[in-house]
Amino acid sequence: MNVSRPARGIFALSLVVVFYGLASSQASPAFGMDPGQTVRLTPTPPPRRGVVEILEAKPPDPGPGRSLPLPDSVAFSSSAPDAFGYTFTDSNEASGPSFSWVDISGTGTDLGLTDDSYLYPIDLPFVFDFYGSAYTQIAVGSNGTIYFEDNYLGLENTAIPSTNDYGIDAFIAVYWDDLDPSTGGRVYYELQGSTFDRRLVVQWDAVPHYGNPGDTISAQAILFEGTHNILVQYLDPSSESGSGASAGIQADSVSGLQYTYNTPSIEADLAVCYAYPGGAADCSGPGLRLEKTVGLDPGVCASTDLLIVPSGTEVTYCYTGENISGIAFTRHDLVDSELGAISSSLPVTLNPGESYDQKSTAILTETTSNTGTWTAYNPGPTDVISAQDDATVLVPVAEPLACNGPAVEFENGIPMNWSIVDDEGNGVVWTLSGESGYPFGCGEGNYTDGSGYATCASSEYFGATEFDTSLVSPSFDLNGQSSAELSYLANYQNFSHFDYLDLDISDDGGASWTTLLSWNDDFGAMKSTPGELVVIDLSSYAGSTGYILRWRYYDPNTDDFAWYAQVDEISLSCTSPDIDIAPTTLSSTQTPDEIEVEPFTISNLGTADLIWSVVEGLSAGGCIPTDLPWISVAPDSGTTSPGGDQHIDISFDSSGLAAGMYTGELCIPSDDPDEPMLVVPLTLMVEPAADLALTKVDEADPIKVGTTVRYTLTVENLGPSEATSVILVDTLSPEATYLTSSPDQGSCSHVAGVVTCDLVAISNGSTVTVTVDVVAPRKSGSMTNEASVSATELDPTSSNNATTETTTVELYHIYLPLVLRN
Repeated sequence: MNVSRPARGIFALSLVVVFYGLASSQASPAFGMDPGQTVRLTPTPPPRRGVVEILEAKPPDPGPGRSLPLPDSVAFSSSAPDAFGYTFTDSNEASGPSFSWVDISGTGTDLGLTDDSYLYPIDLPFVFDFYGSAYTQIAVGSNGTIYFEDNYLGLENTAIPSTNDYGIDAFIAVYWDDLDPSTGGRVYYELQGSTFDRRLVVQWDAVPHYGNPGDTISAQAILFEGTHNILVQYLDPSSESGSGASAGIQADSVSGLQYTYNTPSIEADLAVCYAYPGGAADCSGPGLRLEKTVGLDPGVCASTDLLIVPSGTEVTYCYTGENISGIAFTRHDLVDSELGAISSSLPVTLNPGESYDQKSTAILTETTSNTGTWTAYNPGPTDVISAQDDATVLVPVAEPLACNGPAVEFENGIPMNWSIVDDEGNGVVWTLSGESGYPFGCGEGNYTDGSGYATCASSEYFGATEFDTSLVSPSFDLNGQSSAELSYLANYQNFSHFDYLDLDISDDGGASWTTLLSWNDDFGAMKSTPGELVVIDLSSYAGSTGYILRWRYYDPNTDDFAWYAQVDEISLSCTSPDIDIAPTTLSSTQTPDEIEVEPFTISNLGTADLIWSVVEGLSAGGCIPTDLPWISVAPDSGTTSPGGDQHIDISFDSSGLAAGMYTGELCIPSDDPDEPMLVVPLTLMVEPAADLALTKVDEADPIKVGTTVRYTLTVENLGPSEATSVILVDTLSPEATYLTSSPDQGSCSHVAGVVTCDLVAISNGSTVTVTVDVVAPRKSGSMTNEASVSATELDPTSSNNATTETTTVELYHIYLPLVLRN
């Protein structure tokens, strides 16, 4: 609200109102206001500001070194359940309440409030449960608030939840603003309904804002017996519509539901229902509360909703349904999210205020959180209401402490493969944060900044006693690691430096210990976050195996009392290069005087830089560095980052090498602790090569039809190797008639126009000649012979291994003498 308000001096004033013989319509003995009773209306007012502004809320204290500013205005901050389970809906929602103004201005009791005043006590004829606390008295303040203590909740509204300057934690903000009933309007209250279904109505009727008598608000709150729901209705939210007001409910500075804060979001004819857990979301109808617990005795209902047991334990769930409405229920359904239907249409009459227990057993082999849903109803007309509650059973499992593995978070209890030691024998041991169901207690929440549970040892929980307890990890390895780092969250509170929290390491199974860290001062906030992130360098232990850690909480002095130690989210981060190569062998087959490049890749699959080199070597004696003239490497060394690849060219060069097999290896030393040396076998196969060249000529061209022609075929070995199993094939023209064939060496045969000659072997630089005689056809035209040669050895030049010869065939020409006649 932005209006000028005259500055006031600081003063002390008590206003006393004495009721003298009020009519019954004006006062109700049920509310503790008998004739002649003195009721204090105003406390000593706090200092007032000269100008009333829209206020910033005082933020909750988040702990040392932190700030948590709140916004200047927030609307509808959350309709979801708060930590206790309250929810809200409004009349603009399909599931919300209907607006139905209950006008008590003509029938209710005028509280006689003036500016900056309140009335306490107003006695309730029923118990009203607000955030789990039972109240039979309330206070009503002039500034649009209801609360539960003899104190003044003043004009300076705050966000919800948060602290305020008036020291009042629990309240209902109907329309918390600087209102002034002394200049107009009235504040009334009235009890309505019958036993089990009563309600208290508190109404601010046309009450002006301070300094603006013409701008008034009309709002009311209805507190219901049985369901403990709160219905707030706004007939006229004034022209400001909440722009300078807070609306919502609050249990304390960190728990509550805010409908709006300094935002013009309250409209006329609006209803808001703040539903107690289990109550109807629209503040109508019956109410039911369900409490679910879990224990080990099947004959009784346990008192806890969390249990920690070994795998295979039988547990008993107990479901207690309490009728908090004003009507009776005669049928009940109970369904468990994990166990299924517990009962269906159970014929039990549950009258208002009564409760009924149902039990179910189960054998659990893993951590289980399940929700029970109890539905109560009755026949014609049917009233139906449901309520839910949860219970959790933790079944510890083994959780290793491993390099780059998941953090140990204690969400299933102390892991099975971790051990707890009580060297003092007084029962002060490591357990879970805040869990009464564990064999020993801690009594504290998780203050480490971790989620869920923390492991916790609390000497405060046990009082003055000596203690010496250790949390011991399972064995872990740092073999194959270049570096290692331990990290965990902690919160440790020391009492006058009497006790210690040490972190120790052992490499002999706990026979001896080396202290890595010792605390004797506070670390983290006292019984709240933040905690401390602890990081310990274990790189000096890298490369070995068989380590265990312990967190030792102990008191070496005779002064017994101390606070607590907590540890959570223990993890081990390790780094090392991890070499990988491809391919794992290299080979090349080639003829002499060739060069072939083979690709090779070095990869780093690790988490640290990989430093490597490539050295040529011989297999004999295990990778002896030796220059291999037929191998070259580029590059031959380097550093590869994590996840990187280095591509290398490996060149095989057969220049000057005789035919045969050559072997060696690449030696690849690196700083990979697991594989400091890799060996890649090398094979070069140099195969013999004989370059055969074939030529073919005819002795005459053209030739006459029907005459004989000789073809001369010459095979030459251009080397460098001897050619063996040399075969010459000459395919004759179909028009020719084969006569004979004759080689310099070997033999020839003829079949169906194809002459095949086995020339055996031709040494480097030698030639072999083959002649083939054929008869030309008896018609003109041409003959085409095709010939090729091959050998066992590789032939690097195949283009000269075949030839074709074409010969022209002509007719004979006969010339007759010319005779002249006379």
